[in-house]
Amino acid sequence: MSDPDRSHALLFEAAPYHDGRPQSGWRWPGRRRAAAYLLLAVLLTAGLLLVPLGSTLVISLRGGESTYAELWRQGQFGQALLASVIWLAFAPAVCAVGAVLAWLARAAPDRLRVVLRIALVLPAVVSPMTTGVVFRLLFDAHPERGTVNALLGGGVAFLGPGWVWLVLFLAFAWQWTGVAFLLFQGGMARLPRDLLRMARAYGVSRAGRLWAIVVPAMAPAATLAYLIVLVAAARVFDLVLAGAPGSMLSDVGGLGLYWWLHNVDLGDGPAAALAVVMSAVVAAFALPALFGLRRG
Repeated sequence: MSDPDRSHALLFEAAPYHDGRPQSGWRWPGRRRAAAYLLLAVLLTAGLLLVPLGSTLVISLRGGESTYAELWRQGQFGQALLASVIWLAFAPAVCAVGAVLAWLARAAPDRLRVVLRIALVLPAVVSPMTTGVVFRLLFDAHPERGTVNALLGGGVAFLGPGWVWLVLFLAFAWQWTGVAFLLFQGGMARLPRDLLRMARAYGVSRAGRLWAIVVPAMAPAATLAYLIVLVAAARVFDLVLAGAPGSMLSDVGGLGLYWWLHNVDLGDGPAAALAVVMSAVVAAFALPALFGLRRG
């Protein structure tokens, strides 16, 4: 066989063979199993979330718009709604602190990073009731009981109007910053280092690398951290109940505490309307993050 014929034969032997026939159905059982798992997840989600929410919405609408009007006429409902919005708006600040701490901890030695991680995450396992009691004692107005006032040498009313928000925010941030820190640290560990080095080599600016590479890569971790802290802010109850004096509960309690105090007096319709309003307020803060994650 001549050299050209041998080369053509080798090329023919090395060429891949493509079967144009339709593939057999042996993969269908696996697809059916995956569809069954997906259907089970959908049914569980519908049963645990959508059905109760739908039934609550139906109960709230039995009396028409007058049910929501009656709820709005309640004396302390407006203040409770404002307090819930303030608590939910504070969630991004907690996530920002966690992100900054995770960024600063990148250059720390391994042992120091482990110690910092433990010190920040441990408060998350402390009950909110205990956290509220501790911070209430720390900021007590009497110097003989309040550590902060003892250090300042004066009787500042930290548990009074205005100041009590600072005490509760510090307590909430102390408890949940570690969770955000841990999630952001995990996201930063998965950043595409090779892609960042390549972009730097091609002269891409720091801002360009941030928006084109870092932000999309960190979006899942940031969204998860935000949603966890947001749910914690929506469920804030024990922390306020233990950390704020009784006279201040109506100002800082939020809708959850308002429902606990007044659900018996409200009746079924207004109580259901209150639950719908609570869900709508939380969804208004959560949906933009989910849509941003989907677009990213």
